[in-house]
Amino acid sequence: MKNNVKQSINAITEGAIFAAIYGILALISRYLIMGTDSLMYYFTPLPLSIYVVRNKTSYSIAVLLASILLSFLFANPILTLMVIGPNIILGFVFGLLEKYSKVKILNYLITFLCCLTASFLSIYAYELITNVGYFDDIIPFASNILKLFGIEDTNFLKIIIEVTSYATIIIDAVIKSVLLYLIFVVLVKRLKLITDYTIKIKIPMKYNSWIAVIYILFILVFYFSFVMLNLYNLIIFKFLVILTISIIFLYSAYLIYQFVIFLRFKFKNIRNSLFILIILLCFLLFPISIISAIILNFAHYSILKNFI
Repeated sequence: MKNNVKQSINAITEGAIFAAIYGILALISRYLIMGTDSLMYYFTPLPLSIYVVRNKTSYSIAVLLASILLSFLFANPILTLMVIGPNIILGFVFGLLEKYSKVKILNYLITFLCCLTASFLSIYAYELITNVGYFDDIIPFASNILKLFGIEDTNFLKIIIEVTSYATIIIDAVIKSVLLYLIFVVLVKRLKLITDYTIKIKIPMKYNSWIAVIYILFILVFYFSFVMLNLYNLIIFKFLVILTISIIFLYSAYLIYQFVIFLRFKFKNIRNSLFILIILLCFLLFPISIISAIILNFAHYSILKNFI
């Protein structure tokens, strides 16, 4: 009985601390330089997701409601409605998935869909509050940039900007899902916040020529899709281009990952600080990394027998 009371007191105290974290984040966001508050967008779900996994769901619901209320009190209400609130709810959902669900691939698919939904809800809230269309702000700015490259066709400009914007939203949701999972794992494992937690998913490392062939095919599809100007007003065409751009980005990230892991296993004695610099260079010089990974896949390179 005493243990149950002690656990309840600890959970309530911990809940108050986690809710206070959101109050502090909300207060900080009000005074940050315009635009920098969006950096919190990627990290807002983390505190609540950790609390949900550590404590009872009934306590977690109370902390969820308290966190949203504190955010409305201390942050800009519009920012809370568009960014902070949806991401607190995302943290709650992610925590429940990590706590209860056994189908981990499905977990991350649901997390991605939640991230994507939160992004579209933010856009809808922005349009509702400002009475300005999402693309009304983007198109004039992007058009001036594209005109520097000699693209003058107004209709073509609009379709490029529209499909790129939607693809960016999808890619952003993927990046956020991955970051949320990775940072969650690092915090939980390093700080030992959850004693019995084990990593639920691993990315396989395999070199196969089909990986390179399919990537090249997607690049060709992307290139020739913009040649088919007579189809660019069709919704199905827009959808296919958005999907293709998103897949190319994710595929590129996977190829860079392959090349980075190759360097890590090839040069085992490399220092961690230098390896971090190499990772940054691989992403900054991503064409070289991707081409190198394509060559490795075509060569069926395999030095990671234990890893595979």
